[in-house]
Amino acid sequence: MEIEIALLGSVPPEFVLLSKDIVEGYLGLKAQVVGFLNMYSSEERVLAYELLRRVREPLPGNMLLVITSKDIYHPGYNFLFGLALPGKRKAVVSFYRLLCGIRQIELERLAKEIVHELGHLMGLNHCETPGCVMRFSNSVFEVDEKDWRFCDRCLRDLEIRGFSVKRGYLLDITKYLNKR
Repeated sequence: MEIEIALLGSVPPEFVLLSKDIVEGYLGLKAQVVGFLNMYSSEERVLAYELLRRVREPLPGNMLLVITSKDIYHPGYNFLFGLALPGKRKAVVSFYRLLCGIRQIELERLAKEIVHELGHLMGLNHCETPGCVMRFSNSVFEVDEKDWRFCDRCLRDLEIRGFSVKRGYLLDITKYLNKR
């Protein structure tokens, strides 16, 4: 299984490197950047479900992760950090509302949202365990409160589903700070 990473909008190179490293280093899956998507060029706010409906299908057995600078939303929500469609094997993560002007914090937030949405694609639901990356976040403050890793219960659920997450993986955000 491979995670195909597609980019929409202006995505900094360090965000791309971080995404690949999380997929390969922590989740233990192969990652391939498949390129830039040429859609929604003039729109800043994008309906997340419509975006995922319009992007191409992942190759058989793979999953598709779209990383975007666009502000995404869903009916009933003013905004989303991400959205996953497990049945379609597609997810989108927006860093639009994760930006704060401090690159280290932005990278940490992005890591959390990538792991969260890929967790959904891997079969996980939201988790009530404090600090678990699968906990629902309704604000950037709630994103900041959680870890970028799965809790023990979510790790066990992933193992039951056949995934081998690397429990001891350490995410070193500082290695991405000078990649601009």
